[in-house]
Amino acid sequence: MTFSKHIAAALLGASILAAPQAFAGTVVFNASVASEPDRESLNAAISAFEEEYPDITVEVNFYDEESNKTAIRNWLTTSPPDVVKWYGGNKMVQFVEPGLLADVSDIWPDTLKAQFGPGMVESVSFDGKQYGVPTSYSTWAIYYRTDLLRMPA
Repeated sequence: MTFSKHIAAALLGASILAAPQAFAGTVVFNASVASEPDRESLNAAISAFEEEYPDITVEVNFYDEESNKTAIRNWLTTSPPDVVKWYGGNKMVQFVEPGLLADVSDIWPDTLKAQFGPGMVESVSFDGKQYGVPTSYSTWAIYYRTDLLRMPA
């Protein structure tokens, strides 16, 4: 499991780790990445990782969002991949509480926490431990007609 933490961090952009010298072989990464530009970006990160660690091959399995949502529980309970791309917050906690995701707090030095900021760190934390590395964020907005929702004076 330790190596999986290292590749997760390396693949997901946290370039803060010592080299995983003791590992050679294949690492399986299941990812819900829908758009072609996002897949290209992830493939580029994997290529860079494999170039730096030539004894390690990353097998990435791309899934559409809905397939990933329904299949992840089966993967995690039967034959889990080494790395998964999943949500933070309450969606993450549903897999942390039964022990299906590993604590990766050791790859989160204070300097990295400061770079991400407290909100992003909190999104992948549960009971003071981190269970993921953010790869992106979404900004949600509500658009409304002010004339319909104006409060009476």
